[in-house]
Amino acid sequence: MLTAVPVHDRCTGPQNCHRWDGGTIAARRETMCKGGTTLRGRAFELSPSENIVRSLRVIGLLILVVAVVFLIRAKRLQTTESEFLIDGIRVLLPDDIGPMPAEWKREIPPPRVVGIPESDKEAARNLISDALSRYPKGFLKKHVTKVIVYEWLIFQGDLYAGGTYYEPSTVFITFRNDAEQFWIEHNFHAEVSSLLYHKFPEKVMAAGVIYEISEAADVRGDGLLDRDEELLERGYFYQYATLSPEEDFNAICGTLFAGFPFTWQDAAPYKRLTSKMKRTVDFFTSIDSRFSVEYFKQVGEGGRR
Repeated sequence: MLTAVPVHDRCTGPQNCHRWDGGTIAARRETMCKGGTTLRGRAFELSPSENIVRSLRVIGLLILVVAVVFLIRAKRLQTTESEFLIDGIRVLLPDDIGPMPAEWKREIPPPRVVGIPESDKEAARNLISDALSRYPKGFLKKHVTKVIVYEWLIFQGDLYAGGTYYEPSTVFITFRNDAEQFWIEHNFHAEVSSLLYHKFPEKVMAAGVIYEISEAADVRGDGLLDRDEELLERGYFYQYATLSPEEDFNAICGTLFAGFPFTWQDAAPYKRLTSKMKRTVDFFTSIDSRFSVEYFKQVGEGGRR
């Protein structure tokens, strides 16, 4: 029990200070300066058993407070329309550039965005949930910290379908209800593959997925997704894949995970393409043994894990 008796001595130290003024554990003098008035008191030692009980009560109270704060935070993330958790990954649907990395926001001109309309947020959430379900349980949360979704994403005057930031590992994508949903999901998987491509350069080399680019395309807009027989013979799904080795890898990963109608059987006549697909599978298997050709075939046919 601590008792304090006011003594009207002027405090010579700073106001609102707290200090110990000598004494022992059994009996110590406490000086508290508040507004120039000194309070002095004498603290008496509790018995060992009383100390233990009091310490346990304090620890228990702290644990309770931390648990309540955690539960409130987790519930808010899971239930709000604009921020929620899926398989341990934060998903945000913001209306501004607030969640973007500081260096992006310092760009001149700064990026411009349009948030997902309230009427489309449920559809966006369902698509992200569907995309995440393509991966083995618990795999993505080791490599992706958060996913940020906008309706429009504009850098330097150009529209972007997505992007990545490596620390913390973040995927940016755009969602529009009037767009073909396959390509939105394809973009998500392509961006995830970029994170892995840069996170595991030694596995990229070991699997041989740095593909040689020949006759890179010089096209923009919708032409990047054009596909023809000549491209397939050369080992590319569409023209976008010819821009760089990483974009080629992105195109294959996006196609394998999103379940493009162009199946393994359809790709069989194109040896270069099937070779790239198998090497891409080898890359994922080197990260997690649950991946296999059979796994991707099931995912491509609409299966979920």
